Amino acid sequence: MEPTLIHNLRQVLGTAFSIYLTTHGAHWNVEGRDFHQFHGLFKDQYEEIWESIDSLAEQMRALDTYAPQSMAAMLACSQLVEADEAPLILPSTLAYLIAAHETLVDLMTETMALAADENQQGLMNFIGGRIEAHQKHRWMLRASSRPAA
Repeated sequence: MEPTLIHNLRQVLGTAFSIYLTTHGAHWNVEGRDFHQFHGLFKDQYEEIWESIDSLAEQMRALDTYAPQSMAAMLACSQLVEADEAPLILPSTLAYLIAAHETLVDLMTETMALAADENQQGLMNFIGGRIEAHQKHRWMLRASSRPAA
């Protein structure tokens, strides 16, 4: 079965929601010498992602489809395997989030092509902005995970 725009949008929403939840959990549970830096970084990212999730669901509604509204539905739509529970181990959490953003960027790139096939210019603009945002989140996480020179 070939992906459809709506199918991909559901996957984008579920995957973004998974990243939001993991990032928020990391904000709550981070500990250690660099607590303040990572606590703030995770907060900035989960707040930005949370706002985008609402806009994404509204983009779906504008296409006359329903957005998933339960945790089970969100998990079923996500392309990610759930992150481990606390205690948070910072290096593995950073690696998980970096890979998660890469997965989402790839999925959104595919979804953008589907939106182009259906001449959905507004949706393409929205997705383009989200790709840029998640690339920035990935970059910040990657840069924060490297030892100081």
